[in-house]
Amino acid sequence: MTGTNQIYPTEKLPIIRALSGERTRADDADIHQNNTTIPVEAWGTPVFDEQGKVVYAIAAFQDITERKQAEKLLAEYNQTLEQQVTERTLLLSQEIEERQRVENALRQSEEQRRLTMDFTYIGSWNWSIIEDAVDWDDNHFRLLGFVPGSVKSSYQAWRDRIHPEDIDSVEQRIMAALRTQTDYEAEYRVIYPDGSIHWLVSRGRGIYSEAGQPVKMLGVILDISEQRNAALREQKKTSRSRLNSGRTQPHGTRNSRYAGTVLHRHSCSSRSCNPSASGRYRSDTGTSGND
Repeated sequence: MTGTNQIYPTEKLPIIRALSGERTRADDADIHQNNTTIPVEAWGTPVFDEQGKVVYAIAAFQDITERKQAEKLLAEYNQTLEQQVTERTLLLSQEIEERQRVENALRQSEEQRRLTMDFTYIGSWNWSIIEDAVDWDDNHFRLLGFVPGSVKSSYQAWRDRIHPEDIDSVEQRIMAALRTQTDYEAEYRVIYPDGSIHWLVSRGRGIYSEAGQPVKMLGVILDISEQRNAALREQKKTSRSRLNSGRTQPHGTRNSRYAGTVLHRHSCSSRSCNPSASGRYRSDTGTSGND
């Protein structure tokens, strides 16, 4: 019997079964010849007389070594394929779990980013240069003085909000950043529909093709009006302090912080109003003219 050292049962031999009037076929027998095992397929066919009795039987055998080898290869291939499918299924399951974990982490990170941007009033923008399309988040609309969704986000809508005195400088900075593949940054004023002016700082970074051509620019904007106004108030405060300090200097004296200031003045009614007649200037070296 195939795959064993057992003798094929006599009653199952195709020739014996054929003599019993049964047409049979079997391929589970091997012929052992010296040290060689030959798998065979056998057929048993009965031959009947006119009364329907078995007169004799015909048995035929065929060497099916090549077929058995092919079947073995196919079985091994199927086994290997099944193992690979099992391994791949496990790997895909692990990849799906990892992807879900990453997606969950990204969603959480994105939500944290949105919360951060909402609480800090940072707006984000995505400019597709090739398609000439712009995408804003809600904060970006608000920082330009729009109600979110009230207008279509576009380059022109953003440009129309910028103070006329600032737009050329801002666009030059954008083009320079894309040309040199460096980060973009600009501070500029925007005018709200109510006429109020707000200061924004915008930062962006380009994305480029393999050929080095800009395809996108991503960035954020932030309202810095409070910082700008605070700096302006401090500047005015300093200017008033200096002005008041100059007014309290005794007549005919000089504020030591300023070189070349007039020591004293004379009325234009008593003499000609020109530098030589109305006063003298002290140089930075500490020398002075005639008083």
